[in-house]
Amino acid sequence: MLDKKFLAEYSSKEKAEFRKYLKSSIKNPTKPYPPYSRFGEIKNPIVHSDPHVYTFDHEKIWSQIPFAGTLMVSIHNVPEKLCLSQNGFEPSDIPNLIQLAKETGKIKFGLQTDPLHYEGLDYLEPLIREFEPPVFYYPEKTQIPEIERKKWANELVQLASPKYFKELRYNVLKSGGSDKFVDALIEGRGSTWEKMKILGMDSEIEHLSNLIVDNSEEAESLFSSYIMTLSPMLDPFTHNYNYSLSRLNEYGVPAIPTENIRIPEIGKFILKKLALKPENYFGCIEVIQKYDDNDLYKLLDSFESAIKNKKSDKILKTKEELKKIIDNVWDDVTKTVSNKRCKKWSFNHFRFGRNVYNSIS
Repeated sequence: MLDKKFLAEYSSKEKAEFRKYLKSSIKNPTKPYPPYSRFGEIKNPIVHSDPHVYTFDHEKIWSQIPFAGTLMVSIHNVPEKLCLSQNGFEPSDIPNLIQLAKETGKIKFGLQTDPLHYEGLDYLEPLIREFEPPVFYYPEKTQIPEIERKKWANELVQLASPKYFKELRYNVLKSGGSDKFVDALIEGRGSTWEKMKILGMDSEIEHLSNLIVDNSEEAESLFSSYIMTLSPMLDPFTHNYNYSLSRLNEYGVPAIPTENIRIPEIGKFILKKLALKPENYFGCIEVIQKYDDNDLYKLLDSFESAIKNKKSDKILKTKEELKKIIDNVWDDVTKTVSNKRCKKWSFNHFRFGRNVYNSIS
């Protein structure tokens, strides 16, 4: 069981680890947190998973794994029935995820919030007991005076408590969430508020403040947008984030591959064209065993560059538009990658994958 005593000790250790990091970061402010050593063997590129792919696309996280050196899954503290929508996997997937993490190092786990917020979520015990995942704290909070931080926090509480926080709690509880999950969400919005303060986003803060008071639904949408855009910029562990095309468009975030924002549908379309469908553990293992990691990364980078060149400063609107672009550049990209890098993959192999894909789409 994830009992309170175990989680309290866990929480204390995490906070001590963070304090230790703070002392060392004075001399080395670019040092990552959590330290990479907490995860055992990890490989670049390190990418945060999009945990909400099922909510927006009815997809689990399996197809995100092959295109990351290590895919980091930040586990939300949700009841079992919300695990798929908030974490991107089902409780029944946990034994295979543990096995995949041990065998390949291509997936690792962290906690979204304090371990104490996971009390009673016993379905997560195998993951938490096996790896004791670190908490993804945000060190930029510590670079500002404590009095300033408290001032900012109180400002948000005064704005949000009369209406916004109450409606957030009501909606989450109505959908099957818990009070501890609400607390974690509020904590996350407080962190985003601090980021906005740090970056001097005064006009954006003024607009958000008005929405918090007058329109909770729009305020929540705008908070989600800022969480998605600011997290990759200021994350002390990795700047690479997967965000699905549907999710980006839902919250008005420019849907185009950037240096840090990755669109997992691109990898999914590539795998479909190669006649591979990693929709479960066994499909994921098949891809990992069949193709060299560096070949997959090179292929994904080439397609992301081609898509950016095609779209220029415009944004992607639909999966159909993305698929059409990939179709149009497929021959040129795969021929170039095959000639330059992918010795295991002949051009005929790519053509075969394309023909199979077209026959089933």
